[in-house]
Formats: sequence, C-alpha cells, structure tokens
Amino acid sequence: MCGSRSVSTDARFAASILLLLVVGAACFGPVGPTEPAPTWLRGTVTLPATNSSWTNGACRGTGASQDIYDGAQIVAEDGQGNTIDRQKLQVLLGLPSGGPCVFMFTLGIRRPYKGSYQLVVGTHSPVTYSTADLEQRQWRVVFDYTAAPS
Repeated sequence: MCGSRSVSTDARFAASILLLLVVGAACFGPVGPTEPAPTWLRGTVTLPATNSSWTNGACRGTGASQDIYDGAQIVAEDGQGNTIDRQKLQVLLGLPSGGPCVFMFTLGIRRPYKGSYQLVVGTHSPVTYSTADLEQRQWRVVFDYTAAPS
C-alpha cells in the first residue's frame, strides 16, 4: 500500500510538469530562430547657418528647409515605394548657436536587402541609393544642404 502511494505521487508530479510545459509552450509560442537584427543605416542632415533658425539652443530649418527640425521624419522606402522604416531626426547637441544645424538619424534595414532604397527627409525629394552603394559607404549617408542643389 505504501508503494502504490509513492507511484501515485510520482505520477501526479510528472503530470504537473507536463502540464506546465504544455501551458508554457501555449503562452510563449514555439522556440525557434528569431528574425535577424537589422542593419543600421546611420546618417546626418546638415543645414547652413543661412537656412537655420536658433531658439533657446535648438535649431530648425528655414525657407525651403523649414520642414527639417528636431523630431522631423526621415523615411526609408524600397524601390517600389514601400516604407521600410520611419524615424525622427535628432538635433546634434553642443553646436554653437547661430551656426549650421546638424541632425542625426538611424534607420533599420532588414534582410533580404532590396536593390535600392530611397531616403526622404521631411518633404524634400527622395534620394536613391543602391544596396551596393550603401554597403560601400558602410551604411552611412550624409545629407548636406549647405551645397548648391544639383
């Protein structure tokens, strides 16, 4: 009688463990490969002092660049115009007031890579980069609006 009680306790213990495993799998889903981490496309946007306005240590674009400011959107699209990532520009701190405005951004690009990408800053025209060009640039780009438009 004592031996059958031990088996019954062992059987209940095993059943409890099995139940925990089934419930855990249902709650957390199957364990398997995760999506690969994105490649980080990093860059800067520079506006000349003549197209910048400084207020309380913060800068923003003026004139044709008034859509460029801290928090303005930068969008990465594939060659078909599908949005890949959308982030906000962040003003680079520590610049002298009255000088050029410089903003930073980071966009996530996931594999498989597309043939080309368009980057859109604010309402400016898209700039297209091939994947090969981005790889050659080590996934770093610079938008310099201090130069004359081409």
